[in-house]
Amino acid sequence: MGTSIELCLGNVALSYSKNHMGIDYGFLFQDGDLTRKKPESINYEYYEEHPEEKQELDEAEEIFARTLSRVLPRLNLLGFTLEAARAEYQAQVAEAEEISNDIDIEESKKDYLTFEEFCNLVCRYPLVDLKSDYVEYDTPDRDIVSQGRFAADIDVFDRIPWSENSELYWSEASYLSERVCILSAESMLQVFAQNAANAEVEVTWEFGPIVHTGWVQREAFRASALQKQKVLIATEGTSDARIIRRALDVLRPDVADFFNFVDVDERHPFWGTGNLVKFAEGLLRIEVLNQVLFVFDNDAEGVDAFRKLEKLNLPANMRAMPYLILRNLGSFQLSGLKAQTFLISMDKPPRLSAILTFV
Repeated sequence: MGTSIELCLGNVALSYSKNHMGIDYGFLFQDGDLTRKKPESINYEYYEEHPEEKQELDEAEEIFARTLSRVLPRLNLLGFTLEAARAEYQAQVAEAEEISNDIDIEESKKDYLTFEEFCNLVCRYPLVDLKSDYVEYDTPDRDIVSQGRFAADIDVFDRIPWSENSELYWSEASYLSERVCILSAESMLQVFAQNAANAEVEVTWEFGPIVHTGWVQREAFRASALQKQKVLIATEGTSDARIIRRALDVLRPDVADFFNFVDVDERHPFWGTGNLVKFAEGLLRIEVLNQVLFVFDNDAEGVDAFRKLEKLNLPANMRAMPYLILRNLGSFQLSGLKAQTFLISMDKPPRLSAILTFV
């Protein structure tokens, strides 16, 4: 039979794999999101009789869980925005319409939902209100009973592109999952977030059972941003890096793990604007693939160095920025001023690629 693994929002499954890891969703979570949940597939009577295997049981119960409101900043940072979800949905509609036109059968053509209509349907009821109890197969009118309140919206569901009329559902929650989760899990999270009542619903990735049955090694499941998703921030001096790093930890803890810094525990290797520019030129020559952000002071020397980098035609994975000037602070000198202006800059764009171009 095998073992499945799902990424879920509440009781709605967004992504499914069987006997293998599937998509790595570790980037949605951080180390503090590791918790435990008792899966139905575990024979607890066995472990009561074999307490020496408790460590194996602990592994089987592991799960990553994080509220939707705390997942959204991570999605936005990576470009999985609501607008990206809109584009993905419209692409699905366009593909369905093209196939319908090729078939050239009038009955096969549908009046597909607009993206706004799709979001309204998905968010019609708060997820916590959806019934998730299993409806037995011998229940009279099981299909309609399982659909619950959605049974009155069958015609609307039929206007979703690629929506299947399968019977792989057993409750309101599973029916919604079966019929509306046609986009990537990241996009569906943004769509479900349009209902404010879903903000504190947990996004869960229950990997314990698939590790327990031996299909995937425990080491494969790691929370935190993937290496390719991280940004290396290079600053003029040690204090700059330490201030920004500390500010991210305190003020943007939900995304702090997306940012690395040049090792400044010892002597800063690129002290001053000139050395930082040379560092950037060196990375250009070796065509580094990492995402790198060069941050300069907003003084005459820093602005001059920033302009020099602009003229180098930096590739898409490398960008530079000076600190913003907070004029409303007047003559106050704050030790965290650079970090504050940097974070204000971060607030402007909602996606990672834009963070590298927000000046």
